[in-house]
Amino acid sequence: RLRLLDPVRYDDLDTFKAEQQNFRTLNDLVTALQNGETPPEQALSSIETIVDKDLISQIRSASQLNEDERSEVIRHLLDYHGTGRVLLRNTRAAIENFPSRKPVAYPLQMPENYLGGAGLNPELNNPEWITNDPRVNWLETFLQSMKREKILIICASAATALELERHLHLDIGIRSTAFHEGLSILERDRAAAYFSDDESGAQVMICSEIGSEGRNFQFAHHLILFDLPTNPDLLEQRIGRLDRIGQTEDINIHIPYIATTAQEYLYRWYQEGLGAFEQSFSAGHSVFEKFEAELLPWLSESSASRDEQAFVALLEKTAAHTGALKDELEHGRDHLLEMNSCNLDEAGEIIDAIRDSEKGSLCAEYMGLVFDNYGVEQDYHSENSWVIRPTEQMLNEEFPHLSEEGKTITFGRAQALKREDMEFVTWEHPIVTDSMEMILDSEVGNCSIGAIKLKALPAGTVLLETFYSMTCSAPRRLHLERYLPATPIRVLLEINGKELTEVLKHTQLNSLREHLKRSSRFAIVKKIKPQLEKLIKQSDAVASKRAEPLIDTARLEMQSELGEELERLRYLKAKSNTVRDSEIAFFESRIEQANQHFVNAKPELQAIRVIVNTYQPN
Repeated sequence: RLRLLDPVRYDDLDTFKAEQQNFRTLNDLVTALQNGETPPEQALSSIETIVDKDLISQIRSASQLNEDERSEVIRHLLDYHGTGRVLLRNTRAAIENFPSRKPVAYPLQMPENYLGGAGLNPELNNPEWITNDPRVNWLETFLQSMKREKILIICASAATALELERHLHLDIGIRSTAFHEGLSILERDRAAAYFSDDESGAQVMICSEIGSEGRNFQFAHHLILFDLPTNPDLLEQRIGRLDRIGQTEDINIHIPYIATTAQEYLYRWYQEGLGAFEQSFSAGHSVFEKFEAELLPWLSESSASRDEQAFVALLEKTAAHTGALKDELEHGRDHLLEMNSCNLDEAGEIIDAIRDSEKGSLCAEYMGLVFDNYGVEQDYHSENSWVIRPTEQMLNEEFPHLSEEGKTITFGRAQALKREDMEFVTWEHPIVTDSMEMILDSEVGNCSIGAIKLKALPAGTVLLETFYSMTCSAPRRLHLERYLPATPIRVLLEINGKELTEVLKHTQLNSLREHLKRSSRFAIVKKIKPQLEKLIKQSDAVASKRAEPLIDTARLEMQSELGEELERLRYLKAKSNTVRDSEIAFFESRIEQANQHFVNAKPELQAIRVIVNTYQPN
């Protein structure tokens, strides 16, 4: 995986394994510092060749450092964990408030007339399995006792899913839907939407294996595993349809199996050997590969005749190996990756910023105005949600990211998490950003003329109000908008050149604005055209002057951020081989290019409004 990320840096597996030997030592050092303790001397000695002497001295006096100083030392130590600079990973242990998994097994007796054998999927070999398989009878009883619950059922094949859905829907009368690879994308969306509907939707969705990948059903709290896959990663994918961010309750995992068959042995290997039902485990497939040769004979139809003690021994070996792997991951690589992947202080600031941006309904109000003005049809769907469609009356022939069929959008995060058929619209959504770009590139609404009645100004006074936005033509890869966003600049000038920007605010002018007869508009503009042209040039000069501190601040912020990263890489390059010359050259080039493009940054005129004072003294 690392080779996919960086084939030059990670070109040799043996070299990487040698580097990994320091992971646990680094983790012990970091843990001791977090606890305010002085790390053991043995651990310090093992890293003296790769860590700066001054840093070693600080670690030895860790008990005398305050919290901020210890955090700085930890940050420098983590830099020596080279993998953490290219690989980001957050495990469940690092994230709070995940729901619990509650597996419940249902051992069932195989009837004498069941001809499907005792393998993992006997239904595939038994045409009459719907009437003979004890899992089907159990399923009927279970679903009828849980009528108010949304329940997801996953099985291996599409044929099984279809037959089950037909039986439950037609023979038992349970509202259900099927989800399998034979459906088109649109049909899958409809099935998922039907299942997610609280009021009149399906109680049950029966999925083939395709349902264990990609789709999220965290609004459901019950998962039935009609059969079990032999791949632990696939099992985790199945459980992951419910066990994810947005799940509000504990997840009940129901595992019916036919006792004393391969189904029971696979269930026990997962439960007693891997603990896969109750906890997520990223190395499950490696454990399966290690014990595959011993496990597979137990998953055949003849497994019932084997020695039970031999299987218990296999479970014990699997559990011991799994425990050792978990310990290594939790106290070595994984812990270091988690610390590198998430700076809690920075994460908190980002979360607060996201929450602030989603407060209120400003984005919905803005897009409502845009849709109204451009002729896009809006139909109420549900709270914070609309169905939007193009119309023949649209101002433009096409509207950004709106197809002929239309789309369902929502401005509520909770609704979007629950309904995958809805697009979650925020200020960063393409339909919003491209709408803004469409408006700015259009001439519609960029010029207007109006009247006010203001006693403080002489009758007949003409005002010019102009709006600019900061622009910096640069390649997108430089991300200069991070430092120099499209900040608006407003300038208000009197016809004689006097600036009134701070005297009369935009909102004040809007509150005083009055309609001006069409016949008067052209006469006024024609009469004062020379003065307006002169005023626009003066306005450009004022806007350019105001833009200078914005550009200077942006340049300083860029140099500070990228310069700090450049110095960090140069330091690490001098201490270890985890940094390549090309990485340093990349940041040097990025800073140089950014400075070159900042020179071309300027305010761009976006809108003009001419205002005439029609106040007449008595």
